[in-house]
Amino acid sequence: MTAAAAALPEFARSYPNLASASLGAAATEVNDEFFGGASRMLSDRAPVFLPDKYDDHGKWMDGWETRRSRDRSKKCDWCVVRLAADTRPRGLLIDTRHFTGNYPPAAGVDYCPDRAPGKNPNWLPLMEAARLGADAPHYFSAKNFVLTPERVRFVRLNIYPNGGIARFRVFGEAQGVPPTRGGMAEVSSLLCGGRVYDWNDSHFGEPWVILKPDRATSMQDGWETRRRRGDGFDWLLVRLPRPAVVRRVEVDTGYFKGNFPDSFSLEAGDRSKPPEKWATLLPKTALSADKRHFFESEVCELPPVTMARLRIYPDGGVSRLRLLGEFVK
Repeated sequence: MTAAAAALPEFARSYPNLASASLGAAATEVNDEFFGGASRMLSDRAPVFLPDKYDDHGKWMDGWETRRSRDRSKKCDWCVVRLAADTRPRGLLIDTRHFTGNYPPAAGVDYCPDRAPGKNPNWLPLMEAARLGADAPHYFSAKNFVLTPERVRFVRLNIYPNGGIARFRVFGEAQGVPPTRGGMAEVSSLLCGGRVYDWNDSHFGEPWVILKPDRATSMQDGWETRRRRGDGFDWLLVRLPRPAVVRRVEVDTGYFKGNFPDSFSLEAGDRSKPPEKWATLLPKTALSADKRHFFESEVCELPPVTMARLRIYPDGGVSRLRLLGEFVK
């Protein structure tokens, strides 16, 4: 993995960002977005600064930015975000990268205990206002929370008193309903709590995206490792939300043409045992460029599992991995 990935706090490595627009999260209400739309801060991509880009309102910034308020009675600007699924939050990112003289000095986050905020929503504090600095990512773990609610769908980001946020991310455990494909549940889906738990390399692409519900939109929307100069393989671990029997597997190399893996294999087992003790779910199997690969009859029959390890030989890129079957009650 990259040095940047290794430096991430544990919650940002082990849990998906459920405030991602690519997963279906959206800014549903905002009191001001004069300089920059709130939807920009829900992008998966790292924020950029384009020195010569301006629009009708002034300098274009890659994030949500409110106007300079002259109303002394207004304490903060705010934005309501609908998360991609019901979520148990594990951590937050409030990123002010590229906002230097226009960042908010502080920010806090509220949540709505109801499934959806009505006309008079009951907002409760998730994290009290915390200090922010200029041009930097700010991570907040559950230790910073007032409490950790079991299920949250709507959160409200408050910035004091105004300014710009490049990215806002909510890392946590999704508790939604798994997608159904061909009559089987996608037991590895991010939307029902599946997650990429660990990996050995992510030089060109983030691992978590391989569990997204839709097909990739580009080569950037996939997991890709650096070129291996010796024997071996690259790998990642997928953690299922609860025990499941896996009956079908999809491996998608969409957009990976000159850099797809030669082959792959899958092992699966229980999280209480090390991967070396797991059984083979799919033996080493050849892959092709830019193609969806489906396996059903080839999948070995195993008892319910909670973890899976994808190996790619010797290296390369995979856009999506889907494990399908049924959860065990």
